[in-house]
Amino acid sequence: MVSAPAPTTTLPPGQTTTAEPTAVGRIRQVWQVREVSGGKRLVAAEVARELGVSDTMVKLTLRTLRAQREQQSDPTTVYDRIERLYRTREQAGGQHLRVGQVAAQVGANPRYVAGTLYVLRALDRDGPPARAQWAANRQRELPWV
Repeated sequence: MVSAPAPTTTLPPGQTTTAEPTAVGRIRQVWQVREVSGGKRLVAAEVARELGVSDTMVKLTLRTLRAQREQQSDPTTVYDRIERLYRTREQAGGQHLRVGQVAAQVGANPRYVAGTLYVLRALDRDGPPARAQWAANRQRELPWV
């Protein structure tokens, strides 16, 4: 099974990942435009009001997107351990992770684990960003590049 590219890849202006994006997808679009490209750190409560989603959903999604984007030298953060388990066991291994087991294994609060897994799954469900798809298509069309 091929793993999806990182969901933090920036989309080109006006490009969306689906016809009607999920809440996580809409949050990611705002994050990419305003925080990644615009350099303005988002306030979760403002984004939640604007998009009509819960503060908690925005906080979890922003935390996950920011953590994926950061280049950390210490890969032993709780988020990294959850993501590693998700990528190796659930995506590559086909094993659905249970929140309680993951929380016990990584030493984290089950609510934090549940939120992190939810956002990781939602980002993957949206599929690879358009830029990653374009790059893959270009590689197929131009094998000598």
